[in-house]
Amino acid sequence: ALHDRDEAVLWTTGNGGHWIATRGSSIKAILNDHESFSSNVLMVPRERGLSNLLPTAADPPRHRPFRMVIQQAFAPASVRAMEAGIRTLSRELIAQLAPRGEADFMEDFASRLPTGVFLQIANLPVEDFGLLYGWMEAVMRPDGSADQGELMQRFAAYLLPILTERKSRP
Repeated sequence: ALHDRDEAVLWTTGNGGHWIATRGSSIKAILNDHESFSSNVLMVPRERGLSNLLPTAADPPRHRPFRMVIQQAFAPASVRAMEAGIRTLSRELIAQLAPRGEADFMEDFASRLPTGVFLQIANLPVEDFGLLYGWMEAVMRPDGSADQGELMQRFAAYLLPILTERKSRP
């Protein structure tokens, strides 16, 4: 319906009000103009979003060193190396759905897969999936029921011992 309109960029009052770009050319122009369109807060509504969440919510040139590190995980050779693990994860998620005989693709599979892949990339314990998935959902889809700063403190408390241990044995 948005594509049927003449406007390439339009305003909506939904979710506290925000702009929606409806054309690829507009989206590209916005993404390439970080001075006019900052990535500092990416969530809608804005007041629920975290600012300065590195590297996602950082503008160039600040984000570049962080993205260079992360980019290695998504190089073609790295992705090929993860393929078997991603297939296994996909099969496990589907196996959990099979007994039900039905599923909501987005809720039951597509929204869970990225967290499982992240665990593989970061070499984090698979058994922590439920904990981390819940926190990630609350961060990525804030509904006002959780304090975003508190959630980030939970992530920090979880990751600090892991990072400390990894630094001791690089």
